[in-house]
Amino acid sequence: MNKVWGGQVTFSSEYSKDFMAAMAEFQLNGQLDAKASILPYLALTNDTILASFVYLAEVERPDAFAPFFLIPNTSDSTQIYDSFYDLANAGLPDLPR
Repeated sequence: MNKVWGGQVTFSSEYSKDFMAAMAEFQLNGQLDAKASILPYLALTNDTILASFVYLAEVERPDAFAPFFLIPNTSDSTQIYDSFYDLANAGLPDLPR
């Protein structure tokens, strides 16, 4: 099995404009890296932005996600996993509802 990097990062909604700018940059450039994927979730009721990052190689903080690393976060569970299966089963952080 191939090791992967990923996990969940949460941001405060006060950085929503920065997050959307990072998403736009990812759409323009980051997504061209076939190993990179992001699943964003903007929670309208609890001032939280949750993003699940996946990079299908053993690379910490890949360049494809560079704009997101410039935004202050409230939690970051990203790490190297032994397999995509392990990453997918790592679970989500507790978020207020």
